[in-house]
Amino acid sequence: MTLKTTRDPTLPSVPPEEEKDDFERITRYRKGELTTLKELQESVYDDLVDHHELHESGGSGEISIADLAGLATDDQHVLDTEVLAVIASCLPWDIDVNPLMPANMTNWSNLVVNSLAVNNAIKQSSGDQNALIYWQIPIHAGTWTFYGCFYTSNVSGIVSVQIDDVEVGTIDLYSVSPVWNYLGQVASIIIATTGLHKLTLKMATKGSGSSYYGTIMSIKLLRVT
Repeated sequence: MTLKTTRDPTLPSVPPEEEKDDFERITRYRKGELTTLKELQESVYDDLVDHHELHESGGSGEISIADLAGLATDDQHVLDTEVLAVIASCLPWDIDVNPLMPANMTNWSNLVVNSLAVNNAIKQSSGDQNALIYWQIPIHAGTWTFYGCFYTSNVSGIVSVQIDDVEVGTIDLYSVSPVWNYLGQVASIIIATTGLHKLTLKMATKGSGSSYYGTIMSIKLLRVT
């Protein structure tokens, strides 16, 4: 008796080369070239091992997962540069820095509430040389201007404004008489790469007859280009 089978039309079509391989395999089995079912199984397995390469990246039968639900195991050719570009486009052009919430500080822990100060509070150094305070801030590559609202006096020093521990400018906080809410700035600050950067204020130097006190009330970074 001859058993005749009919292919289910709802199944995906089989590529001609695979159909040919299956026909030759069955023919060899019938001829006795593949003498056992184990050999037939191994022959099928060998073809399957090579077959997956057709559907991988660059293969003639590469499979697309576009429009499929769920998460892929691999990154599916998502480039780090593309992701970074998206992140960079979301970074602001102006950054308000809270002087009362630094990442760290040395000899700059005094907090004074005063109604004369913008925001009604000031952050003041101890008066020691090299007292510093810094913040870690995500900054887009470009040209920036630093703005600081300070208190100046006859005992205030010169504040060094630094990005990643490199001085980008100084602001002299000395004045004969006290001045509240003095606006100082450092322009043309070049940020070469987008990412997390360290903004530091350091009381490194002073004028003749003054001291090293530094007092800050508010900080803003404004991107120019």
